[in-house]
Amino acid sequence: MDLGGLFQWFQQQAQYVVYTILIIVLISCIWKRAWILAVVSMLGIGFVTIFVVNPQIIEGLSGWIATRVSIGG
Repeated sequence: MDLGGLFQWFQQQAQYVVYTILIIVLISCIWKRAWILAVVSMLGIGFVTIFVVNPQIIEGLSGWIATRVSIGG
């Protein structure tokens, strides 16, 4: 097992943890009938999940933000 395989294993385990947390939070919100909190939690955890599933997207996002706010030149 090389370092790439270890990274993929860790990434998969992180996905399981994030999805488990999402399910627990959503069940809790639905039980309390906090619909707005359920939607906001789903969006927030979904945003975090994007970076767990595809960490290379951070590079593209940072480049896009840099061009929008003209940082560094």
